[in-house]
Amino acid sequence: MYLAGCFLLLFLSSLPDAMVVPVLKELTITRYDVGAGAAHAFMCVNIVGAMGMARYLKPLEQRFPAMGLIAACALLNGLLLFTLSFDIGFTATLIVRTFEGAVDIAVYALLFHQIARLGDPAHKGRRMGAAATCMMMGIAIGIGVGGVVASHNPLLSLQLGALACGIVTVASLPILFGARRLHLVDPTPDDQNTSSNAENLGNDHEHAHHPAWPACLFMFADRALASLLATTFAIYFSTVFELTSRQTGLLIGIAMLMTALGAWPAGRLAERIGWKPLRVLGGVVYATGIAVVPFVAHDGGTVAFVLMVFIGLAGASLFASSILLVSNHKGGATTMGAYHASGNIGFLLGTITAGSGLALLARPESGGVPGNTPYVLLFIFFGCLHLILNFVAIAAASQHRHSASEMRSTQVVDNSAHNQGEHLKMQQRTPGTVVVTATTEAVPSSPVSPGRQAASSYEA
Repeated sequence: MYLAGCFLLLFLSSLPDAMVVPVLKELTITRYDVGAGAAHAFMCVNIVGAMGMARYLKPLEQRFPAMGLIAACALLNGLLLFTLSFDIGFTATLIVRTFEGAVDIAVYALLFHQIARLGDPAHKGRRMGAAATCMMMGIAIGIGVGGVVASHNPLLSLQLGALACGIVTVASLPILFGARRLHLVDPTPDDQNTSSNAENLGNDHEHAHHPAWPACLFMFADRALASLLATTFAIYFSTVFELTSRQTGLLIGIAMLMTALGAWPAGRLAERIGWKPLRVLGGVVYATGIAVVPFVAHDGGTVAFVLMVFIGLAGASLFASSILLVSNHKGGATTMGAYHASGNIGFLLGTITAGSGLALLARPESGGVPGNTPYVLLFIFFGCLHLILNFVAIAAASQHRHSASEMRSTQVVDNSAHNQGEHLKMQQRTPGTVVVTATTEAVPSSPVSPGRQAASSYEA
């Protein structure tokens, strides 16, 4: 019940930010008469707030019940979103947006961390995959709802987002009280149970010793490449290939749907084969699929549809592998917050880089050729960059994995020697036994006083 409640809250928490995306222009450029750079600042300050909040999540979680923190942060998030629906000026809007990013990432990180630490450690992959599915479904539905309400009143996206946060707050309370009755709140701190969890994770039992940055780099690279799917592809399909809005929406939508539906099976697969093979396979398919889109998707037909399906499934495997890796890090909610913030940074920088690159390549004075060529170069560049970043992160994680294996082997030997020494001490302290040799064997002695027995053992 507690786990199902976390899945529901994660879905609801994914709606508000997604509903803002389709109306970004109306909320910034049109409303406050600012430029495109200011519109990017509206998104950037949200990420700054998230990064600033990440370091405080673990201390807060150690002092307060996680579900109580989720309820409080969701309530604040809703109030801040509702405040943004008023005409408060662009400077005040950026300030409010910064704090909104902080409490928003707190809800995400705490929910993912609760899902990671509950249940059988051997089944963590499927839990994190299911969490990714809930999150992606919330994002997909949120974008759709935001696009629908934009035609009526763009401010409705903020108000509906505030309403979703309010529902999260209300729904968190019975889950919190029910968890208290079942003693599910405040489980053993992660620093104490990380090693026991890691022993039950099959092929990945060493990944609890990994640093957090490889998983954050995975998320950064994945989201940077995914920014093409969410923004550049829509422009590319409609302008260069001259596909209809229906065809463009179908191609992008099927990729997002496959990512959402494939995350849970990908998590289960990661339990069996480990995160690394899934990561390598998904990374190659994802980057290659993005790079070859200009060559096979020109008519928006069956080949393009199948390619987008594979891109979506590859994205699911990437999300499942990285979230499984970071979920067992000892940093807990702080690491989870940094992981999601890294993804937000990757998405933002990917969008800015794609837009700037296309503008630069399309200028005649810079030697660029308008039309299909700038997009081809951009897609190949992003695909190669994604592969390079993944190679660096996988190599770093693998190096620490081997180091962790050596440390575990040394620790086993040390623990064995320590246990044998403790066993000998216990035998020497036990009345009625005399230690003959430095082994675990002991023989009964004559019925004399314990003090005399200890003296005899030392004399021998």
